[in-house]
Amino acid sequence: MAELLRSYPETMGKRTSYALMKSTNVNKLSSIAGSVITPEAWALFEDTDLKTGELRKVLTIKADGELFGTVSKTFIEAFEDIVDFFGGDCGQIQVVGGTTKAGRDFITCCIVD
Repeated sequence: MAELLRSYPETMGKRTSYALMKSTNVNKLSSIAGSVITPEAWALFEDTDLKTGELRKVLTIKADGELFGTVSKTFIEAFEDIVDFFGGDCGQIQVVGGTTKAGRDFITCCIVD
């Protein structure tokens, strides 16, 4: 069962919380690399990977009425840094995509001035 670690807004309704943690209608954050989004709500939770059985962090963000999710450690760490600095209502963020020296695709995020 998924365990909620952090979320915004803190007084999130059960329907929004359920949608963020259980919806099957979640788009990959990597699909909007280069875009700027303003998170309306988000949930960071741990869930069991169905393939490996291991616990992993999952981040789901609601922006512009759509749900976007990722298990990217790089993105999640950057997002947590932003939230730690600015609070849950972190304003606009840019989804940044790139390629490692080894040729692997990755995503991260940064704030928008």
